[in-house]
Amino acid sequence: MVSIIELLNKLIFAKRQEILRAKWRLITAQFQSIQGIQAFYSSWHDFGNISDMRGMISKTNRKTRGIPA
Repeated sequence: MVSIIELLNKLIFAKRQEILRAKWRLITAQFQSIQGIQAFYSSWHDFGNISDMRGMISKTNRKTRGIPA
């Protein structure tokens, strides 16, 4: 017969593992989004630094909304 304490220990261990897996998934998802931003930036890198990139995007947004630059 398995004691109640052993069952509780197994349950607590399983919960801890579940929490650790969830945290790991969150960390890897954040890392992938950072890689995505870096890939996006490096694909625009020919235009110079990131402030130039922001300027180009805002000009494009103005054109599509019909606001003069």
